[in-house]
Amino acid sequence: MNEAYGLRALQQENISLKDENRQLKAQLSELRHAIRALNLLDQGLDEINAQTNVYELINGILLAALQAVRAEEGSLLLLDEESQELVFVDVVGQNREQLMGVRMPKEQGIVGTVIRQRTPLLVEDVRQEPQWYGQVDQMLGFETLSALCVPVMDRGKVLGAIELVNKREATAFDEEDQDVLLLVARLAGMALARAEELAP
Repeated sequence: MNEAYGLRALQQENISLKDENRQLKAQLSELRHAIRALNLLDQGLDEINAQTNVYELINGILLAALQAVRAEEGSLLLLDEESQELVFVDVVGQNREQLMGVRMPKEQGIVGTVIRQRTPLLVEDVRQEPQWYGQVDQMLGFETLSALCVPVMDRGKVLGAIELVNKREATAFDEEDQDVLLLVARLAGMALARAEELAP
């Protein structure tokens, strides 16, 4: 009977180790994605010149952000200082056509909070978040479950924000994702400022 119990315990431990190994492989894969995306973005900074297509640059920034944290959808919103509105300047995901160029008040929603407070916001369940601006979902017929948003800044000036929604595999964004996205946003702020400086 002790032998049978010992065998069962070994089998359970083996199953547990295999599961842990699977999780570690998934985390390693995510880390590799993040490093690759950040490297591409960093290389792009060195190549910015007066002929750089700013829209391609912005799209590259957003793609890097999505790839780095494995999100389903993402937006880069920039602050229009004249109108004091947030503008969707790039969108990656199924809602690209409907959201491109859409404007919203800079105080609204998670993005507005992030810009006002100049701090990131990680929301596991948007339905529990008082700052959530659900009108965009209603307009699109889309369901946002979780969100991660960070400010895009350069030398203390807020340029806008990157917002990612719905992490793949139905998992929630975590602090590691936030750290990676903060680095992407920092590189993005540098890239946008440099492109603006070099614009003819």
